[in-house]
Amino acid sequence: MNQQQTNDVRRKRRDGLTLIEILLVLAIVIMVAALALPAMNGTFDAQRLTRAADMVRSDWSRARVEAIRSGQEWVFCYIPGTGSYGISPYSPYQEPTLPQGVTPDQDARSNFDYGGGQLPRGVIFNQSDVMADTRSQALDEEGGGNPGANSAETILFYPDGTAQQAALKLSNEREWFVQINLRALTGTATVSEVAALQDQPNR
Repeated sequence: MNQQQTNDVRRKRRDGLTLIEILLVLAIVIMVAALALPAMNGTFDAQRLTRAADMVRSDWSRARVEAIRSGQEWVFCYIPGTGSYGISPYSPYQEPTLPQGVTPDQDARSNFDYGGGQLPRGVIFNQSDVMADTRSQALDEEGGGNPGANSAETILFYPDGTAQQAALKLSNEREWFVQINLRALTGTATVSEVAALQDQPNR
C-alpha cells in the first residue's frame, strides 16, 4: 500500500464520529438544558402572573362598563387564597355568586354568563386592601351586613364610572407577585412589575 492509499484510509476513518465524541456532545447538551430549564420556567411563571393580572384588569374594566351601561352596581367577587373569581350585577339582597366547577388547569372564562372564572394555574389572590366608602357601606347595611357565607371578597363598580379603591396582590408558588391597583375616581387599573413577596413589606 502506497502513501496515498494510506492517507485515504486514515481520512475515511476520521470522517465519522466516535462513540466517545457522541457521548461527550450529548453530555454537553444535557448540561446546557439543565442550566437553562430553571430560567425558562421562571420566565413562564412570570408570564402567568402577568396574564392573570391582565385577566383581572380586563374584567374590572368590563364590570365598570356594564355598571355605566346598566345604571346598576356591578361587583367583582373573589376568594382570597384561591384563583376563583367572577363579575356580575350586584344586589344587596343576594350574595354574589362565584363560578362553580372550575379546576385550576382550566381557563373557564367562557363558561360563565359575566366573565371571570379561574386565574392561570398556580396563581392565587394573595392579599387585598379594599377601601370601604359610604356607598358600599350603605349597600352592605341594606343587605343586612352579611358578607357572604363563601368567604368571598367584593369590589363594587358604580353606575357613575367610579369604583371602590382597591389593591390586589396575585402570587404564585415561587412567592412572586404582581399588584393591581384600582383607582376609585376613574375606575382604572394599573399593574406593577413582577417582584418577590419577601422583598415587600406587608400592607
